[in-house]
Amino acid sequence: MMLEAIDGIEEGIKVACKHLKDVRFADDQGVAASTKSGLQEIMDRLSGRVENYELKINIKKTKVARASKNGGAE
Repeated sequence: MMLEAIDGIEEGIKVACKHLKDVRFADDQGVAASTKSGLQEIMDRLSGRVENYELKINIKKTKVARASKNGGAE
């Protein structure tokens, strides 16, 4: 499902010379974007995909974290 949502999206961040769009662990999902609009695009597409599988994104568990290029959180 996540692969369907991020397929064709150029958004993401560069980590160790690799383009990172998402991180999956257990039953959780993390997404990465370099802009607010890029993050919104990923979440909009993911939201559309979860509906196809009759799933829901738990808004109460959804968090946003921002980090600066110099390594500190902003």
